[in-house]
Amino acid sequence: MLLDDAVRLAGQAAAADVAVMLDITPGVPHVFQAYHAILDEGSAALDRAGQFLSAQLDGATEGREAARQLSS
Repeated sequence: MLLDDAVRLAGQAAAADVAVMLDITPGVPHVFQAYHAILDEGSAALDRAGQFLSAQLDGATEGREAARQLSS
């Protein structure tokens, strides 16, 4: 995905009330995350993506638990 597409998609997701994080790393090549073994920026970007996904999944689990407790 290219920068303009990513910016547009993030804006649309936010407008639809979807949790979104747009992480722009200047000065690195396209798909730099694939070079995480040799680029610190790649490792850092993957770590941030993982933290975001974990937080979203934790929130979804908590929401399901709360819904279960309300229906009991």
